[in-house]
Amino acid sequence: MVIARAERHVHLPASFQLVLAANPCPCGHGYGKGAKCTCTPAARRAYLAKLSGPLLDRMDVRLNVLPVARVDLMAPAGETSADISARVLQAREKQGHGGAPKAGK
Repeated sequence: MVIARAERHVHLPASFQLVLAANPCPCGHGYGKGAKCTCTPAARRAYLAKLSGPLLDRMDVRLNVLPVARVDLMAPAGETSADISARVLQAREKQGHGGAPKAGK
């Protein structure tokens, strides 16, 4: 795996990327203004405290994602994975990286 930050590239002996996901609160409705949230402030603090500081310190990217409406889930898919993969490979070629990185490099 290659990590690029601040004009530096680091090669790490890993062939995966870890992605974590969590609800914003115990009831799962604490996003946005939290109008539908039924959690007390104490319950929200306790819930978030379960995520340890050292774990959170190692997260490079944090992204809040709003829920997807059921109607959107039922909509026809946009692009296929094959189309997206072809576009990614084309972008890599333009950048001069060739294909996907090899494990251990």
